[in-house]
Amino acid sequence: MNVQGDHVIQIGMELKQEGEKITGTILMPTQHIGQRMEVSLTGTFVDGTLKVSGTVEGATEDTAKVEVNGTLEKDGTMNGTLSAGKHGASWTGERLGR
Repeated sequence: MNVQGDHVIQIGMELKQEGEKITGTILMPTQHIGQRMEVSLTGTFVDGTLKVSGTVEGATEDTAKVEVNGTLEKDGTMNGTLSAGKHGASWTGERLGR
């Protein structure tokens, strides 16, 4: 996924779907350049709408809860919002592999 902040930030997210249930992980950037933290995600994918969330272990209240919401487009891409505590940004993405 590409997250739009002050610049585009590429973030890896891997999801698995079983019916409407979604599980997976996202590699969130940290305050240390080049470091990422893996966060487990759970949620749903219903009628083309993705809603997943997770908690960053050891994070401050400002960034502890991660929420990813998105919509599947007709061309197979997705877009939506990513929030980490009080911080938020828009994102776009597409499926890599099957």
